[in-house]
Amino acid sequence: MSENPKNITAQDLVCPKCKGSLIILANKEFFCGKCNRNYPIIDGVYYFLMENLDQVPYQQIWKIDQRSSASSMENAKPSIIDFKKNVLGKFEFSGRVLEIGAGLCWASLLLKRKNPGCQVFTSDISLEALEKGKAASEKNDVKIHCSVVCRVERLPFPDNFFDYIFGSSVLIYADLGSALKELRRVLKLGGYYIGIRECVSSRIFSPFYMLIYARKSDEYAAITQLHPYKEWMKALRNNGFSLYQIDSCKDMETKALASKSWYFIANKVPDALTRNLLFSEIHILMKK
Repeated sequence: MSENPKNITAQDLVCPKCKGSLIILANKEFFCGKCNRNYPIIDGVYYFLMENLDQVPYQQIWKIDQRSSASSMENAKPSIIDFKKNVLGKFEFSGRVLEIGAGLCWASLLLKRKNPGCQVFTSDISLEALEKGKAASEKNDVKIHCSVVCRVERLPFPDNFFDYIFGSSVLIYADLGSALKELRRVLKLGGYYIGIRECVSSRIFSPFYMLIYARKSDEYAAITQLHPYKEWMKALRNNGFSLYQIDSCKDMETKALASKSWYFIANKVPDALTRNLLFSEIHILMKK
């Protein structure tokens, strides 16, 4: 364990289980008196999962996966292009910003570099990934406000806390209703959630997707939750956002090489066909 960074106070965080107030014990861990739980600080990263570290298979993959090495930025090039175009190129960020499913935190580094006045928080289910992201931010002289190991369905932040939240291909691995409810809770009134590269799949096409990506889901101990377009819209509408929209992701330059042939075909047919009968990636925008 390491000491708690001086820029974080207990008031910046809450217990993810009961949303009770926290206190810091000896700069080593957070303690919730309401439900009597302790949350350790490990190498400057806050650990807020209900399960112990050795019970989280997902985090182990970052120790051996090539994507956790120096080559990860090369592999992430299509996603970086997408992020620069559809997030950094369209929004001016200010205040507190949270990235969910941050992984190695490259998106947060890019955002902080362009918007140095923001307080940028990163979160992921993998401690290993966030530790690597923290090291990368220090190497690039970019200051991340804090990094938190947690699930998007149980965010350890107070109500009405963030001005912006963003994530790339995150909600597909979460319980959609619970995740949207949490995102709305921690957003300020007028705050935005920006989700890029999420998936829409019809009931007909879902088995094919699961067959192709089953190994990846197993490796990351993640249960893929595929939703048809109508279910996405229903979930966004039912969770109380004042504005919500879904846009198709059609930019060929933002696709990995293996996906380009599919999107070349998908771009030739109407959105209604890919949304309701086939599979496509989408961008989501929601305002509280």
